[in-house]
Amino acid sequence: MAWATVMFGLKVPCCTRLPGKGKHGTGCVLSSAILANVALGKDVPTACEIAKQYMNEYLQSGEGRLGFLV
Repeated sequence: MAWATVMFGLKVPCCTRLPGKGKHGTGCVLSSAILANVALGKDVPTACEIAKQYMNEYLQSGEGRLGFLV
């Protein structure tokens, strides 16, 4: 993962936009994923990295605008 800049003392990942129509609620999903990982005891940079990986899977899941298709 390439790192673009430092924000609030944290390295912010740089990434390219994924193809597709987009998903609804991505900001909420990302913030929830970060918080869930912090609650599991991860430090903030690690929680952000795990959440970003989760977001990549979320954004690539199906064509629907809401979450994962089950």
